[in-house]
Amino acid sequence: MKTFTKVFFCLSFIIPTPFLPQIAAKAQDVYYYKNITFENNAGLVKIDHQQPGNLWQIGTPSKMLFDSAFSTPFAIVTDTMNSYPQNNLSSFEIKIYAPPYSCWGTGYLNFAHKYDTRPGVDGGYIEVRYDNSPTWKNIIFDDDPECGFETTDFYTATDTINGGIPAFSGNSETWRYSSVYWIWLMGVKSPEHDSLTIRFTFKSGDGETSHEGWMIDNISVELVECTGGILEGKQTKLPVIVSPNPLADFSTLRFFQKPGKDYLVDVFTTQGKRVKEIPFRGETTVTLDKRDFTPGLYLIKINEDGVFSYFGKFMVTP
Repeated sequence: MKTFTKVFFCLSFIIPTPFLPQIAAKAQDVYYYKNITFENNAGLVKIDHQQPGNLWQIGTPSKMLFDSAFSTPFAIVTDTMNSYPQNNLSSFEIKIYAPPYSCWGTGYLNFAHKYDTRPGVDGGYIEVRYDNSPTWKNIIFDDDPECGFETTDFYTATDTINGGIPAFSGNSETWRYSSVYWIWLMGVKSPEHDSLTIRFTFKSGDGETSHEGWMIDNISVELVECTGGILEGKQTKLPVIVSPNPLADFSTLRFFQKPGKDYLVDVFTTQGKRVKEIPFRGETTVTLDKRDFTPGLYLIKINEDGVFSYFGKFMVTP
């Protein structure tokens, strides 16, 4: 159950378990990280086999446009070999529980995907629900006025398919990397687990189609527990901003700074390997050079006068 309190927490992440000791500032801070490449953690995905004709399959894509996974060999695809039929509804879910006596305060959903559908007719969309509620909400409407909510490379309320549902539709032409960023103003909760369920749904309408559907890979879900004290009191929704992100030839990193403080910016791979260290004092921005990084997702850790203060992340595309 979500109970709202005006306390802000912020984070950007992918945080594998080996990386946690390097960045956890307090013992009570709880992080959740899962990266589903479909070569690992695929068991976290539940395909709804109660839906007649559910198309979702985990395997090696073997179509003209969907010819390989983002991280080979496996992805989740609306049929790994065939085009999708008319009047189809196919879903899979990812469910996350908060620790006992706690709740999530901040979160990211990231995924790589391709889609090939009839524009404005067929497409894929994402829904969420909390605490096993029977009511699902399209993720772009999960933006309570008192909560921070941002998307990157995502559909909008005007990008609708059959039934007026906002969705990804048309042809992405290449891999896209989409994300949702939440700040939930959550304080206390009941002792029961506070769950978040994310549902990916593909929907097609009437008429024959030869399109390939929706292919998704490298789904990451990253959350921070809401009672942790790492970022409390920093009244800013995005303490670490990298723009453009994914990196252009040169991108700018900005964050909430205090005058007279010494800062150290460390950049890590998602496996916890440090690849860059940038000490500075007084500057308002840090420049990131794309040539310094290979394609992939990176974490930013910022220390303020030797004390951990901020998270961030950025993507490097080929």
